[in-house]
Amino acid sequence: MEMKKPFILLFLAFCLADVAWPQKAVRKIRTAVKAGNLEEAMKQVTACESDSLLTDEFKVYEWGVRIQERMNEQENEKIYLGQTCDTARYFSSVKGIFNYSVKAYEKGIAQGMKAAPLHEKTCARLWMYYPNLGVACHYYYKKGDYAQACDYLDTYIQTARSPLFSDAPKPLLDELHLPTMAFFRLKSNYELGQYANVLQDASLAMRDSLHKGSTLRYLSLASLHEGKMEDHVAFLYQGLREAPGAAFFYSQLSDYYQRSDQLARALELTDSLLQVRPGTPLYMFGKSYLLLKLKRYAESVRVSEDLLGQDDKWAEAYYNVGVCYCNMAAEAFRRKPADVEQYKAFSKQVHDYYEAARPYLERYRDIFPDRVRKWGPLLYRVYLNLNMGEAFEEVDSLMKSAAHRKSVPAKQ
Repeated sequence: MEMKKPFILLFLAFCLADVAWPQKAVRKIRTAVKAGNLEEAMKQVTACESDSLLTDEFKVYEWGVRIQERMNEQENEKIYLGQTCDTARYFSSVKGIFNYSVKAYEKGIAQGMKAAPLHEKTCARLWMYYPNLGVACHYYYKKGDYAQACDYLDTYIQTARSPLFSDAPKPLLDELHLPTMAFFRLKSNYELGQYANVLQDASLAMRDSLHKGSTLRYLSLASLHEGKMEDHVAFLYQGLREAPGAAFFYSQLSDYYQRSDQLARALELTDSLLQVRPGTPLYMFGKSYLLLKLKRYAESVRVSEDLLGQDDKWAEAYYNVGVCYCNMAAEAFRRKPADVEQYKAFSKQVHDYYEAARPYLERYRDIFPDRVRKWGPLLYRVYLNLNMGEAFEEVDSLMKSAAHRKSVPAKQ
């Protein structure tokens, strides 16, 4: 029996050490706070959080809240006294108040504390700091620091949607403008290339009517990056319905159908949009281009001329007409005449088509003189077939110069 006493005493010593160690750690936090060394106090809080021997997490989290509030007060005092405020520390302290408040609340409930007083105390504190957390979100978002913006927006949105605020009055929650904040997070995640996260904010961000067009744009692009083609197309169609003035949705849908070799489907879409919004320049240009791709050149020319008649600033429409006439000339040239008279008729038709193409291509050249590789080959054909020697030689020289510049590597 006497021999067992040392072992019993040793066991008790270990048990007492297990109890004393967390208490000692909390005392270190308290001592650092009293000394005004808040950064050291937070280091002790962080150390306690990762300590497997810690038994009273609620107390540590409460200390975390107090320390972050003290840091926030210090930066507020600087602002009041007209001194330079540490913006990062100020915003970080606000986020820290939220994070440790939520941790303390959850741990307090888990430990069997009275829910109502704890809930009331925690919510009152967070409602007071919510405006400053919102300012932090806007600050990093406007600054283009999207990683930090996401970090703060996560805290802002997740706290509001946590059990803490499940019974909060709707007018109060509306003041948080959660749909707008969800849009900011959605865009930030898109800029960071975190496309799966973009899609997770779809339902909440879509409630923000001010940014609905942009929201649908990012959702469609994120779906494309994630390989979700059905969702990509669905968001584009939704964009056409809910943000009809945005060129993005029509352009993307038309491109999608062209890439998937569905030109007829793209034309059908364009015609349906023109029925709803007749005379829309974007849709008219799209139709002229699709008709060109479908080799319905005469129809394409008519649509382009109608477009230029109402808005002559659509420069690419000039190019479309020029291409159509050149292609019609090539088709006429390939026809085999049955006799001399038919040969003359076909030759005149070729000449007339090139003559018709010339003013449109020259106008396009005037607008974009640097795009030699685009208009050069067409005007080369036009001037060659119209026997315009001087103009032909000029274009030939310009094309050779452009080809030379392309082949010579730029000097470092």
